[in-house]
Amino acid sequence: MDCSIEILKNSGSIRKQIEEALNETNINNEKRKEIVNLYNESDVKEKVEQMVDSWLSFNNNHLPMFARPGTI
Repeated sequence: MDCSIEILKNSGSIRKQIEEALNETNINNEKRKEIVNLYNESDVKEKVEQMVDSWLSFNNNHLPMFARPGTI
């Protein structure tokens, strides 16, 4: 959890977009697509994917559905 908070702290523009969307309690499809596109084009996506991959790698013995073939 701390890693994900640090990623958002270091990514100003996406954080602002997310905060603005959440402050407007009504998120329309256009705003949602804008946020998704901004996220996909940012370095935050890669950092989140690395964080999730690291977590899955560290916990793969507890999560057999994510285990690599031949490791169980």
